[in-house]
Amino acid sequence: MTSPNVSGVLRANGVLSAAAQRTVRLHCEAGNAQAMIAAVSECMLSTAIALGKVPANAGIKTTALLQQTEEALAVLASDYHDRGGVLTAKGYTSIIGLVAEMAKLWLSTFSAPIPTVTIIPGTLSDPEIQDRLCVVALRLRRNLELASTAVDGKLQLDASKLDGICSAAAQAMFVALTEPNETNHKLIHGDA
Repeated sequence: MTSPNVSGVLRANGVLSAAAQRTVRLHCEAGNAQAMIAAVSECMLSTAIALGKVPANAGIKTTALLQQTEEALAVLASDYHDRGGVLTAKGYTSIIGLVAEMAKLWLSTFSAPIPTVTIIPGTLSDPEIQDRLCVVALRLRRNLELASTAVDGKLQLDASKLDGICSAAAQAMFVALTEPNETNHKLIHGDA
């Protein structure tokens, strides 16, 4: 486990800054080389993903994506070594070891696509889908009315609560689409 101070130095200054290099070297000399390899790898990986230098670790794990990621990580580790990165320069790890650590992190935090197991048959023009969408619209209207205040005949939403409102609306809309009869009953008669 890396201390927050080390992660802060790495993130604030970059892994190749003098302060980061000194901090990593001191921790490695104190016997914490593996923790420093993990910390530097995590910082390099997250920065590279944010900059688009390494593919995002989300979606579908295809062979092409894995190969593209491995190539990008090799370039990243080589650049670290060529610029005098203390981990490879002092022999605490090799370029391949750095690539392996970043690949392990990339894979362990990979987000798979949202699974879909059922599909509602039909298209938007089918009467059943139209009925369900009508119930969804009614449920969304009810959520917005409950989450807002009326001022001069207009509804006003609190911007700081927008994420929560949208999340609740999305959940309510999902239930309304998948269980339109129950939702319609609740809209007419209340939840009790």
